[in-house]
Amino acid sequence: MTSAESTTPATAVKMYLTKLEQENRAEWTLKAHRYRTGHFVRWCEETGRSDLSTLDGADLYEYRQWRKQDGDLNVVSLQTQLTTIRIFIEFCEDVGIVSDGLADTIQIPTVSTETSSRDATLGASRADQILEWLATDEYGSFDHVLMRLLWRTGMRLGELRAMDIGDYDAEEQWLHLVHRPAEGTPLKNGPNGERVINLDDRTCRIIETYIDEQRKESSAKQNTDCRQPLLTTTFGRPSTTTLRRHVYRCTQPCQRMGQCPYDAAMDECAAEGYNDVPSECPSIVRPHDIRRGSVTHWLREDVPVEVISERMDVSRSVIEDHYDRRDAETRARQRRGWVEDT
Repeated sequence: MTSAESTTPATAVKMYLTKLEQENRAEWTLKAHRYRTGHFVRWCEETGRSDLSTLDGADLYEYRQWRKQDGDLNVVSLQTQLTTIRIFIEFCEDVGIVSDGLADTIQIPTVSTETSSRDATLGASRADQILEWLATDEYGSFDHVLMRLLWRTGMRLGELRAMDIGDYDAEEQWLHLVHRPAEGTPLKNGPNGERVINLDDRTCRIIETYIDEQRKESSAKQNTDCRQPLLTTTFGRPSTTTLRRHVYRCTQPCQRMGQCPYDAAMDECAAEGYNDVPSECPSIVRPHDIRRGSVTHWLREDVPVEVISERMDVSRSVIEDHYDRRDAETRARQRRGWVEDT
């Protein structure tokens, strides 16, 4: 990011709040987001952070600790505050103020109560429920391919966005991830992130149904990168914001259950469906939570760490420190299977 693109925290927050106003958000929503982002601006000013383009995960962790102490926040309040900041940072990613993936470094504390809970990881059982719902009601759709690939491959959202239709090999049943920075679709780890991902039969059938029956062709004028993306909208390659909203929609319980587990009226809920603010639904799962859940799922299936590391482009140490959600007993039982009785 060049210095010409640097943006002050106050300017970025003003842009964000203007976007919310243009989307006709409720006044209480605007007031809440203005209040929460105001603390972030204050922290930036107090710590001398005048350029958001230099912000990194360590800075956001420092803010998390500062905000908890400054506001004497309990876990519920901290979750609410940090959720808003993560939505704000996602906006900053979308408009090029901060680096892609920065929002995923914000760790939201998990709150478990009778009325509010949110998993930081998508569990296998819930993933299966979502995929079965899509297979029954929306087979071979954009959302079906999106969720199937995110769960089965554990790939990053930006990697899925970067794929062209030619990167899918139906005969070999694999996907080839390619780093194309000059064409606007870089991989997070550059050329080192390039890899071939094997697919199962069912996933291939879903992809092929999507390509044959539901994939949208965009005009040359609309498709600005002049390539043929695998996942498309009528305007060409979807943005990360669009993909993220589709993930939010697919992980909202009301979409597959037909009712809200929090007793909200669906015709009045601002978080329902694709529009407005689905990221504020307490039950949605973010793309990185799916990736984390996928890693844990394959570990529980006894897939070697080395295989997962190569397939998902993540080091063994990162898997062990940040992705593995197995408890100690589960790990012990799995180790027992590799040790011969003596």
